[in-house]
Amino acid sequence: MLAVHNFPGGARTLQPLGFFPPDEISWSGLFTGPSASLRFFEIDVMYRMTGKTTTLSWGDWSWVGIIKSFLGTPVNEWIIKYEISFVPIKVIDNVTSPPSPGAAATLHEALAGLGSNIPVTSNGFSLPYGLSNPLQSLYNTGVSALLNSGNVLAALRASDIANANNYATAAFAAGAAIVNSGDTSASGLQAASSVLHVLSFAGIIQGIMSSAAPVVRTVTKVNPNLYTMASQYLGDSSRWTDIASLNGLTDPMPIGTYTLKIPNKSDLAPVPQGRFA
Repeated sequence: MLAVHNFPGGARTLQPLGFFPPDEISWSGLFTGPSASLRFFEIDVMYRMTGKTTTLSWGDWSWVGIIKSFLGTPVNEWIIKYEISFVPIKVIDNVTSPPSPGAAATLHEALAGLGSNIPVTSNGFSLPYGLSNPLQSLYNTGVSALLNSGNVLAALRASDIANANNYATAAFAAGAAIVNSGDTSASGLQAASSVLHVLSFAGIIQGIMSSAAPVVRTVTKVNPNLYTMASQYLGDSSRWTDIASLNGLTDPMPIGTYTLKIPNKSDLAPVPQGRFA
């Protein structure tokens, strides 16, 4: 979600607010078998205990939230139809939404806008070095990141994303000093307008690159098979050592219940290729 701020003179800034869970999750189904009534009433009690939070898990996804509505229609004592709605409060794993398909095009446009306004903005105000330097670094990082990832935002390197955030933060700090200087002269207002204009591009770049952060997945497994997990999540069973190293394990098939972090595939070094003499 973005907060959009418009200023006199056509300047705009964007403030990324972060990733929010779905507004509502609804589904329907059947309770069946001799315990159908018992399981139905367990959910019904959770619904009627207003304000009580619970956890909904599905596959690798998991949310904390509250049951908004729950309706049951008994067919007989062993079959009960139901409809349920759940409102998530927060995501309790680290899976994030991928960038939208148009995000890459928007990032290109923002980079072009930023590049054309360094070191001089479209209003003719020369940017001070303390502002133009981090903006130039942000531009270079963005262009390089797109080239290295083949223009696929979900494949951006974590280091490029971190550098982009650092450069953008430095630019906003330097720009704020100019915007908040209190200079109400014609040149002072022009300078403030120019800074807001150029920082709007920086805000777009930072927002998109942050939303494209590599997915970090946390998975809970009983007696996990790291060979299988490496094949599933990293596309190569021999990568089990990467999962083991990240989680402080040495056994590819540990016994017990483990919550394991899965490394981002694009951040891993290539597997060395062996050669025969």
